[in-house]
Amino acid sequence: GDIFSMWDYSRRKVVKYDISPRGGDSTDIYRGHGSHVVGTVAGQHLLDTTVGNGDDPKEGIAPSAKIHFFDIGLGSAVNDPREAWFSSFHDSHPRKGAKIASGSWGFGYRTSYDWVCRLYDELLIDYPDVLFVSSAGNSGNKFSSPYNTVGAPASCKNVFAVGATNNVDFGSGLSYVVDFSSRGPTADGRTKPDIMAPGYALNSAASGLRDCSTPEPSYLKAGTSMAAPVVAGAGALARQFFQAGWDPC
Repeated sequence: GDIFSMWDYSRRKVVKYDISPRGGDSTDIYRGHGSHVVGTVAGQHLLDTTVGNGDDPKEGIAPSAKIHFFDIGLGSAVNDPREAWFSSFHDSHPRKGAKIASGSWGFGYRTSYDWVCRLYDELLIDYPDVLFVSSAGNSGNKFSSPYNTVGAPASCKNVFAVGATNNVDFGSGLSYVVDFSSRGPTADGRTKPDIMAPGYALNSAASGLRDCSTPEPSYLKAGTSMAAPVVAGAGALARQFFQAGWDPC
């Protein structure tokens, strides 16, 4: 099927590819940002036939998950998707239903609770079964103080904001925040980010490499953009656990 015009659940990974009406070009640049992010959420190489056993260092957090990709990129620039992104989660298609949204993009620090957070907080009230995971931003080392640097929509009340820690193989270890990771509080005094995850030197998918007959070479990137999909993948696993009827107690 054509995933640009319809849902195709026979696809191994990407079952729908939407382009934002506010801008998107249906491509990713070589070694692009979006492919690396989505690989962390749900990546699984064609050669990796057994998930969870450590054979593939690029295996995503939820490797059996499928992807609904919403393209907001024009080259290296992005356009805030707004309402169209959320309405796409609740299409009339009978088997549709992406419930974990991962966004590794954002505005800078907001000096008040303004229209950006009103918009996304209202959307998440309208779609209460959707978890929106957002990168906190990379402004923690750009100003005289690392505080009051979390950008929107991560700073919004109903958005799950993710900051970045070091990786166990790099830097100072998981107990330390990476210097670039944006910090709260928000302009109205709320604690952000909500959670921390590894966001330094993460190995994931590299767009533009088309030979699936051999393993991909390492492709390491750093940023809260890399930390957010770690949490989104974990959220997908948690949702699967409860949907399957398991009792956490």
